[in-house]
Amino acid sequence: ERQRMYIARSLATQSPVLLLDEPTSNLDIKHQLDIWKLMKELASNNRTVIVTTHDLKATKRYCDQIAILDKGDCSRLG
Repeated sequence: ERQRMYIARSLATQSPVLLLDEPTSNLDIKHQLDIWKLMKELASNNRTVIVTTHDLKATKRYCDQIAILDKGDCSRLG
């Protein structure tokens, strides 16, 4: 619940850029999917959504651009 509340609070600011650190951590599967779909919808409505996550499957499915960091080295995908 706390994670979802933080996301709701960030949306209330109506900032054009959202920076979210592990926004789906500790959520059940249904709420994880809801959050990923919401972020995709926000991005398609001209908001920039930057997410840090360890969920590579979700990034492949929902993200337009992906950067993978490994010990300071960055690889860009997509």
